[in-house]
Amino acid sequence: MKAVVVHEPGKATLADIPEPSHSSGETVLQIRMIGLCGTDLNTFRGKNPLVTFPRVLGHEVAATILHAGSGLSDDLREGSAVRHSAYNATAPSPNESRFQVKSSTAQTSPSKSSASWNR
Repeated sequence: MKAVVVHEPGKATLADIPEPSHSSGETVLQIRMIGLCGTDLNTFRGKNPLVTFPRVLGHEVAATILHAGSGLSDDLREGSAVRHSAYNATAPSPNESRFQVKSSTAQTSPSKSSASWNR
């Protein structure tokens, strides 16, 4: 799969990286778009003290659920459009993430996912 990888401050490439593996019960997303924010810009500039290199950018994503894992609410199923941020302060723990349905007809309410996300 393609990813924007910062190899060192000021040097980024569009690279082919291996597809991530997933365990039974985890949710799998097909990324459609990523958002690059100030954290990503500071990472590229080498001004983010919490980052090591190489680093894949884009922790804010718009995606489609390819495989719905256990623990998702009924409004989150395969084919649902979702948005996700790995740095969501409302997630109960670092190994849990929050998804929101992106639809004009659905209520947007957070739901727990069993997926673990690498930072």
